[in-house]
Amino acid sequence: MRVRALLFLLLTALSAPGVAAQHVAADRSIAASLLTALQLPTSSPFRWIDDWPPRPAFRVDLQYSRLVAGDRASPLIIAGARSDRISRDSVGWSAGVTAFRVAIGTGSDARRRPLAMEVQLGGRTLDYLESPFRPDLGIDMLVGWSSLEGDADGSLAFRLPAEWVRPLRDGRLTLAFAPTVAWGDMKIRGCHDDGPNDNCGDLGLQLEFGRTRFILAGGASVGFAPTGLVVSVGVQRFLAAGQEPRLALGVAWIR
Repeated sequence: MRVRALLFLLLTALSAPGVAAQHVAADRSIAASLLTALQLPTSSPFRWIDDWPPRPAFRVDLQYSRLVAGDRASPLIIAGARSDRISRDSVGWSAGVTAFRVAIGTGSDARRRPLAMEVQLGGRTLDYLESPFRPDLGIDMLVGWSSLEGDADGSLAFRLPAEWVRPLRDGRLTLAFAPTVAWGDMKIRGCHDDGPNDNCGDLGLQLEFGRTRFILAGGASVGFAPTGLVVSVGVQRFLAAGQEPRLALGVAWIR
């Protein structure tokens, strides 16, 4: 019942209109970043851990992402690699996550090739290894750079994924929900030293953030243990005026 209630709330949020907000540069930089294409599953399937200490799980991803409706933004083909370092202590299983993704867009200007990159650092509880009824919880920091919609912009985000894992005969089914808080239009600018509280570094430079934005995402994936293949589908909604849900289809190979 809890999973059904969560899915109902997720679908309601994704179908609701974007919150009232001016479509400013910060919105454009987040909308054009890889934050709008959730990587599923957010945890790798570790159901078949045989070695001790366990080996790091290595994973490669290929993903297709596009707007659910409309053609204002070009579809994206995203490739990525990821390493999950697994450990166990008195509390239980956990994993540290390091990942990198890149997408190359299509543009009419032959001299400029639209590009987006993202680095991910995070951790997972992996509680589902102890009990299939416990959610797998995590936290990610995502640092991105994108020139998919004109000028290059940086982005910073923190994601709090939660996954529910159900074992299948030869793999697992995963349902995921991932709220994200993000800042776009990140730039480094010069500043004047006006005292100890001016937030200006010794080099006279200051990191400038855009306004705080929120993203909701969810989806499902099916993993096949004998081959290590995972197939996934997800929907992501950037809560800003004029933004439409974005659909992502992906396949991953994990060893």
